[in-house]
Amino acid sequence: MKKRAIISVSNKEGALELAKGLVSMGYEIVSTGGTAQLLSDNNVPVTLVEDVTGSPECLGGRVKTLHPRVFAGLLAIVGDAEHEQTLAEMGIPPVDILVSNLYPFVETIGKSGHTLEEAIENIDIGGPSMIRAAAKNYKSVAVITDPSQYSELMKRVESGTCDEGYRFDLAASAFTYTADYDTHISGYLCGVTNKKTPEKTGMTNEHSKFIDVNNCPDELNLVYKKHTALRYGENPQQGAAYYIMEGVNTAHGVESATFLHGKELSYNNISDT
Repeated sequence: MKKRAIISVSNKEGALELAKGLVSMGYEIVSTGGTAQLLSDNNVPVTLVEDVTGSPECLGGRVKTLHPRVFAGLLAIVGDAEHEQTLAEMGIPPVDILVSNLYPFVETIGKSGHTLEEAIENIDIGGPSMIRAAAKNYKSVAVITDPSQYSELMKRVESGTCDEGYRFDLAASAFTYTADYDTHISGYLCGVTNKKTPEKTGMTNEHSKFIDVNNCPDELNLVYKKHTALRYGENPQQGAAYYIMEGVNTAHGVESATFLHGKELSYNNISDT
């Protein structure tokens, strides 16, 4: 049976080259919307997801991949007799690779003058569902969420080293990716991620009622990205790293300084500064 890869990406950087490489190694590519069009326009064989599901995209593209014929392929455990029998009876090939990244929600809310409707329409539903399904089933599926992972994937597929340990690491990254995505959405809708007023979000007065500037939520989830590793923590035997909260102006923080000479910074250097 031909191996199957689903490629459905908002950020299409490197997707064409990845698809060509997978096809050359015998994979069937299943894709959606603009990704499928990109591949087709460049003569890459592609199976439309509606041909897999038997259902056309609907609701203006809100529903594409949410179908048992997609998710059974993502969640079936290869080697499980019952799962394999079910797939055979339903005529569903298992999915070996999922490549998916999500609607640009963060980029959308970062634009001056965006509306609440624009933000809402850039909340991805099918993408996170597929990513979570593939990550849960890492023993059978490799899940890729960032173009920076394409090169390593191709090397491993070509060399036959796309093993369980590698797929586990991909799954951990995938769950971090969807957690970050949901955190941005939650924070935006609660008005607590540095976008507390209609003026800052570009919302119209019509939407201002959705933002409570005095709201202190029961749970606060924030996304921090690692800026640099530190020499050590508060004590020499402790590790440490410096993180920056996304969406915050860093022009006047320690991270904006130019390193001139001396040892790499430690936790205490940052704290003292």
